[in-house]
Amino acid sequence: MRRHSCFKTVCLSPTPQSCTEDTLNPLVLRVNYTLTGLPIANTRNLRPILSQDSPQNTSYELHFEKNCGTDSVCEDKLQMSFNFSGLATLVVGLTPELNITVHIQNSGEDSYSTVIHFRSPQALSYRKVALLQSNRKALAIKCSSATSSRDEAERNSSCAVNHPIFWGGAEAVFVATFDVAPDADLGDRLQVTGNAHSENGLPMTPAMSHHAELPIKYAIYVIVTSTESSTKYVNFSAGQEGASQSVVHRYETPQLVQCTKEELSPHNKDFVKQMKERPLLDCSVAVCQKVSCSISSLRRQQPLEFTIKGNVSFAWLSQTQQQKVTLLSTAKIEYNQAKYTQKEGFTEQQVQTVVERIEVYNYLPMIIGASVGGLILLALITAALYKLGFFKRQYKQMMEKPVDEDTGGDGASQTCNTPNQ
Repeated sequence: MRRHSCFKTVCLSPTPQSCTEDTLNPLVLRVNYTLTGLPIANTRNLRPILSQDSPQNTSYELHFEKNCGTDSVCEDKLQMSFNFSGLATLVVGLTPELNITVHIQNSGEDSYSTVIHFRSPQALSYRKVALLQSNRKALAIKCSSATSSRDEAERNSSCAVNHPIFWGGAEAVFVATFDVAPDADLGDRLQVTGNAHSENGLPMTPAMSHHAELPIKYAIYVIVTSTESSTKYVNFSAGQEGASQSVVHRYETPQLVQCTKEELSPHNKDFVKQMKERPLLDCSVAVCQKVSCSISSLRRQQPLEFTIKGNVSFAWLSQTQQQKVTLLSTAKIEYNQAKYTQKEGFTEQQVQTVVERIEVYNYLPMIIGASVGGLILLALITAALYKLGFFKRQYKQMMEKPVDEDTGGDGASQTCNTPNQ
């Protein structure tokens, strides 16, 4: 039987649909063969056949060459660290996103399928990634977040570093952005852990893992306001020594629960002197009562109105030796600043009431006195004029004027004798 050999060379090129990862997958060569026997003349036209037990195909894997040195073992040396991009405190409800700046470096041989896994609280969800710096061109970073239920406490996210090969000596800095749920409950510190690994199969080293923590605060917006129904002005008048009037200061603030009272003594003993300089009655010159109430919850749009009510008496006002003083009350919201923060808002409010002492005058004695005085003055004027003969000259002129007209005006007096009959 003669030996016949047939050789056929086939060249294959990668198709455009090939994935980048295919550059690491071996080429699989498969050969199918059959045997068609021809009659052999010197063997009475016998035909050769292929044994039924013989395989009709074979395959062979052609691996790509890896840059792993003479020992063909790729020993990468990954170093990874991250920080929170200069953020000192994460404020839930005010900080909508968290930027994590990641630095990864391979100081060894080529690293294959390099991935960084992040483990963070459930309230953080991956949104985007941006490459900041790299010492190699066309280095790609792709990140994704695994789906998880809200019942799970943690969420896993991963970033693929230039798949499939993260070259030896390569270095990259990128920023992964995570959304922060506005109603998240993260405790008092945010904890994020990152681990870098590859398919090179080397054991984990401390340089491949990093853990960072960030203080947590919660944004609040609570205000206290004074209402228009508060007492703005009261007054007392003479004769009301035993009287008193009610003064009401009303405030509105979030829901309050248990309250405690505390008496505050004034630090200025000479309140009379200070009241002359500054007629404002506050806790610096008067004994005050401090009422502290705790807020059970920060529920939205559920305000509570509370009232400060007391009586102001005439005797109390007289002690100040002032005709007018301003009565002051203050409402202030205090919160745990280690846990909560407020960017802006009115956490302190004041209500003032002007208390005035009015002198009421009795004008009747003045009117009577003025009337009597006027009559006396009129009598004195009349008497003076009479004494000066003012009224006599006028009367004499009135009596003498007709006589002058009858005598022709010569001024001579005549005596008329009546004739005897």
